Amino acid sequence: MPVRSPATTRAPALLIALPGGLYVSGVATWAVRLVNALAELGHDTGLILHRSVGQYAPLAIPTHPRVRLFHMEHLPAVEACHGEIEQYVPDYQSAIAYMSGNGPVVLSPNLHGDCYGIAAAAAARNPDRVRCIGWCHLDSAYDRAVLAHYAPSLSAFVAVSHATRDALAHMLPDREVYLVPYGVPVAPAAPRRDFGTDRPWRILYAGRVEEGVKRISTLIDMSDCLSRSGVPHRLTIIGDGPATTAIDAAAAQRAGRITRVPPVPPDELADQFAAADLFVLPSRAEGLSLAMLEALGQGCIPVVSRVRSGAQDVIEHGLNGQLVEPDEDNAVHGARFADTIKSVHLGDPELTRTLSFNAWRSAANVSIARHAHAVVSVLRQCAAAPAPLWPAGVSFAFTGSAAIVPAGAADRIRRVLNGLPDQRIILHGAGRHTRELCGVFGEFASRIVAVTDDNPEAYGSQIGPWTVQRPPGPTGATAVVLSSYIHQEDMAARAGVFRGMKIVRLYE
Repeated sequence: MPVRSPATTRAPALLIALPGGLYVSGVATWAVRLVNALAELGHDTGLILHRSVGQYAPLAIPTHPRVRLFHMEHLPAVEACHGEIEQYVPDYQSAIAYMSGNGPVVLSPNLHGDCYGIAAAAAARNPDRVRCIGWCHLDSAYDRAVLAHYAPSLSAFVAVSHATRDALAHMLPDREVYLVPYGVPVAPAAPRRDFGTDRPWRILYAGRVEEGVKRISTLIDMSDCLSRSGVPHRLTIIGDGPATTAIDAAAAQRAGRITRVPPVPPDELADQFAAADLFVLPSRAEGLSLAMLEALGQGCIPVVSRVRSGAQDVIEHGLNGQLVEPDEDNAVHGARFADTIKSVHLGDPELTRTLSFNAWRSAANVSIARHAHAVVSVLRQCAAAPAPLWPAGVSFAFTGSAAIVPAGAADRIRRVLNGLPDQRIILHGAGRHTRELCGVFGEFASRIVAVTDDNPEAYGSQIGPWTVQRPPGPTGATAVVLSSYIHQEDMAARAGVFRGMKIVRLYE
């Protein structure tokens, strides 16, 4: 075992678990930058690195010599463990024992419910050594459900934006939720740009190439609208993900106007932001986009969806960026982005330069140094909290828990579907809830004419006898049953695509 350096502060050690390991993503970038910044300040920090699901670009950020790395790639990926978390606990206990040599350890699981389950199990077996902290990175029902489920094991909660904090505080009214925005590098001076209209505008997207949250294909619609309006531009999409093949095909049909390139190291990404004019983010949901903050730090004007997210914490519309009203129709959403960009492109270049300067100046509020010092304060509060108690007899696993499939779900499904005897039913939702209850739904296969999902990445997959389709599904259906416990209300809010059909919730 390597020799430990002596403790230089009284703050507790921070151990961050990344269920996908070190691949290019906002959360992984945040984690490495944070532990590096804390290590530079003399704190003990570490990263638990699990095996990734899929082939994604590695995150090319070197770690500080004081940062301890605990590699767990020899174990199955957390996302594919199906709730069998005991296999990970001994390795977590070893990491905790190492990190607790100079005092308590604050353990931060992330992103996946079973990652929180592993941390809760390890903490329960080391009550004097470790406290767990829950970070809410995304304003999503899943993230909130995970944090609420594991609230008994968590000594502190952190949200990255006002929206995520308010939603989590509403769910957990008796618990304090700390607001700690991310931190990013900020250019020492605002990069200079020529904002005349005699050259193509350089538009940049950097992030995951996927449809469910990021709505990446909206950018194709945006570019087409700009082209039809005669606005010269070059759209560069930096990243990879499950929608890569579709985006590459679309870019090939628009050669010279749209380019996708693989993820680049964070240092190179800063250069890309410094060279671009606009950063676009059409996401359906965000916590606080790290890429948006990095764009601000380089004076790249952000144009982002006005969804309930951290964007409105830092973007003042028309002052240091632009907010676009969202629409569930991708073509409409893309057209709105194009209209916003046209208003900036055709405006006064001096006003545009001011917009860019204000973007850079506002990034001083989200520097890495500020973030690190705020985290230190939370770590001390967390370490001072009493040891939490996990409820006796409750499984530590999230997969298969009541948070996904509540008690009595099978009986409820039978009661609801039996109450729709003359309906031709679309089952909407192809997630874990539907898959775990597939046998129950199969009892009504004669009346369920299709399974649909909002996420294009699910199209073509198989659930029992059904192939997942794009909503609204086949003609002739008369009722839509929303198959989710966690996401039911989000799905209901987007159910307008099922025009004329009866929308049925399974849960109160």
